[in-house]
Amino acid sequence: MALLGMVLDNRYEIVGRLGAGGMAIVFLAKDRELERSVAVKVMQRSIAANSRLLERFRREVSTCAKIRHPNVVQIFGFGVLKDGSPYYVMELLQCPSLKEVIKEEGALPEAEVIEIVSAVADALSEIHGQGLVHRDLKPGNIMLPERGCPKVVDFGLVHDDSLTQLTKTGEMVGTPLYCSPELVEGVQIDGRSDLFQLGAICYELLTGKQAFQANTMEGVLGKIITGRCPSLAEYENKLEHSWQPFIEKCLK
Repeated sequence: MALLGMVLDNRYEIVGRLGAGGMAIVFLAKDRELERSVAVKVMQRSIAANSRLLERFRREVSTCAKIRHPNVVQIFGFGVLKDGSPYYVMELLQCPSLKEVIKEEGALPEAEVIEIVSAVADALSEIHGQGLVHRDLKPGNIMLPERGCPKVVDFGLVHDDSLTQLTKTGEMVGTPLYCSPELVEGVQIDGRSDLFQLGAICYELLTGKQAFQANTMEGVLGKIITGRCPSLAEYENKLEHSWQPFIEKCLK
């Protein structure tokens, strides 16, 4: 995608590429009006080809842009490229994700876990209050500009039933290890799906291990559907607080 040097909306000059994922490419841009760096996330053209998905994307970006919360990434604008690819402009966060921190350090100090989980839960309350569901809450979508002060990013802005069901080959589109039962089964979801994912993240923060593990992906998905999360009993002597009731409630 040759966007380097392009100016979007007569304002955002693309100056570099930050990374790519399954649904989008993220670019570094300069906001000429406010003289600051921002990130531009350009989604797949297939979204624009589906008028229903494009309208939903536009509507949800517009709603997300209204969210003002210290633990939610700020979205500044939305547009569509000449080739039909929709994009949105957001706050630039050049910092490690929670996934990277866990990989480097393993289980985090309990006091920090409390700060992170509380902040993410507060962010989810604001998100749900706007009628949104994140849908893809995972350590990779929680950034840490400061230790203990997370920012939730990368909303599941485009949601279609086909993206939450198992394919004919038995593979899932998305992040199976952090999916909620509703996402696995492809049924209607609400804010409880995000809370399920928060419970799985909390378990990983406390133990350094993913909540749902099995020898096969089918085994992992089976444990997710039943909500059978390993007990924290072996970690109790290291923990000051009892986390099991909280995690079990999230995973209901």
